[in-house]
Amino acid sequence: MSTDEKKPIFPPARRHRRAWLIAGAVALAVIVAVVVIAVVLRDEGRCSGDVARVHDECIGVSDGRDHEHPWFATHGQEKAWKPILNAIWAENERVRRSGKQYVTVAYLGPLSFTPDRDLTTGRTIPELEGAYVGQLRANRGEGGGDHPQIRLVLANEGSDQSQWKRVVDRLKDMTGAPDHLVAVAGLALSTQATVQATLALSKAGIPMVGDVVTADGFDSTGAVRAAVGLGGGRIPGLTRVNPQVGDELAAVGQVLAKRHDLRTATLVTDQRATDLYAKSLRDDFTKDPLLASYLQRQHALEETFTADRPDEPGLPNQFSVIASNICGSNQPDMVFYAGRQKFIKALFGYLAERCRRPITLVTGSDASAMTTYPGPGSIVYAALADPDVLAGDRNPSRAAYLGFLAEFRRHFDVADLRSGWAIMAHDAMLTAAQAIRRTTGPAAKDDPVPENVRNMLYAMHAANRVLGASGDIDLGPDGDPAHRLIPVLQIAPDGRRTVLDVHRS
Repeated sequence: MSTDEKKPIFPPARRHRRAWLIAGAVALAVIVAVVVIAVVLRDEGRCSGDVARVHDECIGVSDGRDHEHPWFATHGQEKAWKPILNAIWAENERVRRSGKQYVTVAYLGPLSFTPDRDLTTGRTIPELEGAYVGQLRANRGEGGGDHPQIRLVLANEGSDQSQWKRVVDRLKDMTGAPDHLVAVAGLALSTQATVQATLALSKAGIPMVGDVVTADGFDSTGAVRAAVGLGGGRIPGLTRVNPQVGDELAAVGQVLAKRHDLRTATLVTDQRATDLYAKSLRDDFTKDPLLASYLQRQHALEETFTADRPDEPGLPNQFSVIASNICGSNQPDMVFYAGRQKFIKALFGYLAERCRRPITLVTGSDASAMTTYPGPGSIVYAALADPDVLAGDRNPSRAAYLGFLAEFRRHFDVADLRSGWAIMAHDAMLTAAQAIRRTTGPAAKDDPVPENVRNMLYAMHAANRVLGASGDIDLGPDGDPAHRLIPVLQIAPDGRRTVLDVHRS
């Protein structure tokens, strides 16, 4: 063998150097990967300030300062959340730096969601958009001047509202300096957890203005307490700007009375004991003489189901059996549906498959959130607020709506107004702001206190009514609004919405 053949391919020093370079590169790659993973995990698990992470959700109160990392945002919603959090943070910072006296109003509800729990079915962002526009307009002089300024914070109870107590305790701590919290708006859902939260807030003297809590008796009377086994007695300070289910179905009944093609109905009820909206629908379908007459003509037994989400195992079997019962030889013209809209698509799919002729589903305002409709047949429902009605000549308060609309479209997509939730959230914020302004007066230097704001809410009528985007708001002694516009709409199989009539509560 020649000398050249005995030489190694790589000299020892160069081979050792290359080995060290490779080992170093691998080590560096590992370090970088660890750092990246740590940062990702830190960001995914991060909750700002005094917000706690509970069951993979950030629970607590935010003023929007974490807008670049939206802590409410879950499961791919970060992009949708950023614009509204940016807007709220910017306005809150403007208020803080203005040097003017300010107070805080909290928007309370289940603001986040998980794959297994989503109580609001996509309505949270439109509601917060409406609340922000309400804050903005109040700070610019709507609702009785611009003193004091309004700071808006978001209070997240979690996707199933199970953390309501943690959040309410935090809100109670915010009534003093530096926050000066004087009211809570929103409340979001007619559920047992919301009743418990309102009882705790009321006991602390903090007033509340609900925007879409429609269950019957969800007001200062305290009628909802007995419905969920929480005793009796009033709930001082609990008010709302929306009509109740009984008023909605009374309006629907007047429309049905003119329809000669709709004569019989079967009742389908969601039996979840904690859902007071569904319970109110069932009660009013069966107790309203006109609506009950449709059920009596059919002589059919009530159909029931129990579920928390549309993809729940076992629900297809329930709906399949219900559809076969309804679509027999004595098929009704209508289904009176006492439940949430998130189950309508699945239920109607089975009805469409089994029924010999199209069927009409009749329900309450939760159906406003319907974005698609499986058909055949149609849906008739009462809406809390409808953009087409409010922008039309049939609305005596059209100017107030158009003022709101002009401000809303400067910031957000007007398509978010379709469900009506943004409009109602705006009105809840504006009502709270007007009560605060009436409490303090134009030149008062002392901070308003929650108890005085609570008392003032009951005087928000007549000359002091709130000129809301959804119409004039006259709050009565029980915290319910009087003379509310209630549009009754129909959704056709192709998704077209038609206004059938407009009534007043």
